Amino acid sequence: MGQSRLPSYSYDTSTGQYRDSRTGRFIKEHVVYDTMQNRIDDASSRMNAYADAMIAGDVSVEDWRQAMIVELRRGHVQMAMLGAGGNRRLSNDPELAAEVWGRAGFRLKEEYGWLNNFADEIAAGKLSPAQIKMRMKMYSEKVWTSYHDGKRVSMRKAGKTKRRRIAKDDEGTCKDCKRFEGMGWVDIDDPALPPPGVKSVCRSRCRCTEEYGTDAKAA
Repeated sequence: MGQSRLPSYSYDTSTGQYRDSRTGRFIKEHVVYDTMQNRIDDASSRMNAYADAMIAGDVSVEDWRQAMIVELRRGHVQMAMLGAGGNRRLSNDPELAAEVWGRAGFRLKEEYGWLNNFADEIAAGKLSPAQIKMRMKMYSEKVWTSYHDGKRVSMRKAGKTKRRRIAKDDEGTCKDCKRFEGMGWVDIDDPALPPPGVKSVCRSRCRCTEEYGTDAKAA
């Protein structure tokens, strides 16, 4: 398992990477990703516990829905903040914070709409316990999109103008992710290149990352 939290850190705006404040060294990307995955796993465990209680009849569908709202809000806020460079950076840059939180709010609005439909189907008895648990997994994993949203806003603020997809390129890489990687460098806000996990058949299971650069680097 990776670390449950990042060590004491600072954020390097030019590279979009965290530094260990004690050593000055960059924190390796896998440590950041392990940190995020651990948070997602923790949230998933709590969500599954809520679902188990609902399926057993110990809590109502509405109580479960409200608990899910709390978890979704916490997850998207944490991931957006981590992608953008952490709480300190957002606190010191109100303009950046406004855009990051605005995008997180947009994601949450979408999630709440799907959650309401999900709750209605459960209340109507349209889903089996297995189907409920399968769909639950997608909610916890979808918070990755807020990390990538926060990172993109942060990188644009730091002067980056280009973005490209980096796929795993193994047998588990879906056709859409391969296509997005094949686009190469695009304008940083080009809507044709969605964040990992969006508009791909792998959906919330996406393992892609993104690289940011300038016009000179992408030439």
